Amino acid sequence: MLQEEKEIGEVLKKSKNKLVESPQLCGLKPSEVKINDYEEDILCYWGILAYQYVIDIGSFSYGKLVEYLSKIRNNQFVCNYIAYILQKEYGISVAKLFIEASRCGREQQILPFVEDNLLFEDSIELEEVEDFLAAIQKIECQQRTTLLLYYAKLTCLVQKQEDVFRSFMKYKKEIYFDFMGYFCREVYQIDSKIGDRMLIELLQEEQNGVEKVAVDFLDIGICYGFQIFEKYFDKIRSWKQISPKLSEKLISTYIAYLKNTERDDIKEKLIVEIEKIPV
Repeated sequence: MLQEEKEIGEVLKKSKNKLVESPQLCGLKPSEVKINDYEEDILCYWGILAYQYVIDIGSFSYGKLVEYLSKIRNNQFVCNYIAYILQKEYGISVAKLFIEASRCGREQQILPFVEDNLLFEDSIELEEVEDFLAAIQKIECQQRTTLLLYYAKLTCLVQKQEDVFRSFMKYKKEIYFDFMGYFCREVYQIDSKIGDRMLIELLQEEQNGVEKVAVDFLDIGICYGFQIFEKYFDKIRSWKQISPKLSEKLISTYIAYLKNTERDDIKEKLIVEIEKIPV
């Protein structure tokens, strides 16, 4: 993330004051504002440009915004500032903006306005989580990982973690799987008891398909205690019959347990399991 929210707010406040002090600026296009006038405060210059772009917007419907923003070619600071102004002064959700961009094949062009501003959202709507994750799946670039990480943080910051988990457990759609790997880290950092409850539910699930997510939760959860791992150990090691890849994913969990365990009975069984893994 380029800047913290407080810093962005301070820059934009100064930029807005400059516009108030110099009303002639409001009538200029972004390309007409001279950078030489702001050499000593380049952030303020970029903030003024951001306001100029927003002033130039004709319609604030999500479809029209996608069309307008996708044509802007400027640095990441300007894009962040534009998105922040839209979020805080016009009530625009960058998550909804990204979903709309995905629908018309412009998600790549809208990424500069979404990535660093995702954590500044005030709320999320549960029914849009799947649409947002589906939009992320369409992009193949470094930002994909960042979006998954930030969206996981956002769902936990606005206290939607239980709802998101319920939705995953209900539908078990593939689009959730990569996301849940980041989601479980955020849940455990906020409240390990909630993470443990989710982990137990995953381990008690009889339907195939959630094992990969259970491994992600196990890998984080074992840092907070061993009781769940020990209780469900026989079931966990049986996953090798489902997929050898699950056994490979469990290696870090196994090692974390072996480093700290005092139970020789499980330790002996675990060493046998590790020796069977071909990696």
